[in-house]
Amino acid sequence: RGGVGAVHAMAHQLGARYDLPHGVCNGILLPIVVEFNESAAPERYGRIAALFGGGATSRRLPTLLRSLGDRVGLPRGLTELGVDRARIPELAAGAMTDMCMRTNPRPMTEADVARLFERAL
Repeated sequence: RGGVGAVHAMAHQLGARYDLPHGVCNGILLPIVVEFNESAAPERYGRIAALFGGGATSRRLPTLLRSLGDRVGLPRGLTELGVDRARIPELAAGAMTDMCMRTNPRPMTEADVARLFERAL
């Protein structure tokens, strides 16, 4: 099953409401969403983690992604980009209506999305 899933659905909201770069938002959100999704796609995420070398497992993928983000200079959180905690409910509601959410490997509720945005701050 392919698709871009929750990472893109969430990044779309940040771009629309804050005019932030889509790739930067994806880079910040990706490790957090991968942690959420890992139980639904361990083989797929394991293959991706292995590309980083050393026989990494799917559970190591978020750490590997954060390390890559650090190496390329991604901000560590959305707060650095001016995202306001008070807007999380609006961001989560918008992400739930984004068509990319349909392809996420693990179903999400609006509360799940809000928690992920919170972690990404």
